[in-house]
Amino acid sequence: MLEHEKRSARRVPVSSKVKIVSALHGETHYGTTRDISVASVAFETDYVPHHGEELELTVLPGDATVKPLRALVRVTGCTE
Repeated sequence: MLEHEKRSARRVPVSSKVKIVSALHGETHYGTTRDISVASVAFETDYVPHHGEELELTVLPGDATVKPLRALVRVTGCTE
């Protein structure tokens, strides 16, 4: 996907707990999602990943009738 297409994707505000597993270290961390689009997910956590690092994300919904969303993602940006 082209860079300008990523930025034009509609972002949906979502505040859910997210489980973050580093593919590099195997460490598990937790955070909170800010928003999700078809091209990306933004979340807040104390863990600072490396650019290009692969993470396994599991978005944990607050509603037990909704299944968790799992995705293998690559870090393309990070702010502290």
